[in-house]
Amino acid sequence: MFIAKESKGITLKESLEEKLLKYFKAKACNINIISFFYNTPRIFKKLILYALAQKKTVLYITNENVNDVFLVNILREEGVICNYLGPQLTTSLKSGLNVVNHNGALYLDEKFDLVIYDDINSMPLYNKECIKKLLESCCADYGTMIAYSVEQVFTSEVTLFQCPNNNGKPLIEPRIINTRINVNEDLPLVVYDYLKWSIISNKKVVIYVPDDKKVDNIYNYLINFKDELTKNIFSYKSCGKKHESLTKFLAKAKAIMVTNCFENSDVDLTGINVMVFFAEDEIFNYKKLVYLSSRASRSKSLERGEVIFLSNELSEDMDNAKDILRELNKRAWEAGFLNL
Repeated sequence: MFIAKESKGITLKESLEEKLLKYFKAKACNINIISFFYNTPRIFKKLILYALAQKKTVLYITNENVNDVFLVNILREEGVICNYLGPQLTTSLKSGLNVVNHNGALYLDEKFDLVIYDDINSMPLYNKECIKKLLESCCADYGTMIAYSVEQVFTSEVTLFQCPNNNGKPLIEPRIINTRINVNEDLPLVVYDYLKWSIISNKKVVIYVPDDKKVDNIYNYLINFKDELTKNIFSYKSCGKKHESLTKFLAKAKAIMVTNCFENSDVDLTGINVMVFFAEDEIFNYKKLVYLSSRASRSKSLERGEVIFLSNELSEDMDNAKDILRELNKRAWEAGFLNL
């Protein structure tokens, strides 16, 4: 991953905000901001307020829930009018923030002076080429495009880095366990020991699997060991709504949940241990693996979770995910944000 020398000077949120403003005033065409999932989009506040004051049109692309867009809540506190361009594609604002998701942005005819794509505050759904093409299609001539992502989207000399802020602790890097065992039918002893250790340590565990069938397989296997592990073993299939089993899992001090629901960004799963079974499955691309790994890094306390990828073989995406997290920690260390 390439990060320009510019990133090494970023040690404070305020300096990053100032650099964004400087590049926008200089009419920079495209800017990469490399960050980690769940980081704050507050860094865009000063830039957007300036752009609106200059009568520029602003578009913010995010796949967050329409009622829970973090940046909208921040800007409304400043009196900024925000308009969500939903399915009906209502008229865009000339004096406020226009918000749209990726699919909605595909149908926009209007071009904007400043376009920001936030790939950080929701589950990543699109690769960097899709993001780049969408930004280019929405941006006016001589406008500025900003890609806020875990990776470089533009081949650009303007690549900035937003440092982690986890009480001086690094982001959790995954531990990879490869096994020849058919995980649908059995688990390696080291995984069983890890689950047992987690429960003894009063840690909850979320086990992510690719599909409904594997949810059933892993749940039915683990339930045989409820006396040795915990009676609080739950399964939660992706059904679009919060399920009773998820509510029970969140309420228990020692619990294991097997799920193929990767979103639930509004559910507090901080400080948990994360396991990804069948991590080599094609559904787990590298950005999704980084996203799931980040669940273990969200806790503000010193007691954070751990991450394990379990697979029959090592995939390129697993390697890439680990490399991205290592690079983010390296840059945070160079910027003086980590205390090891």
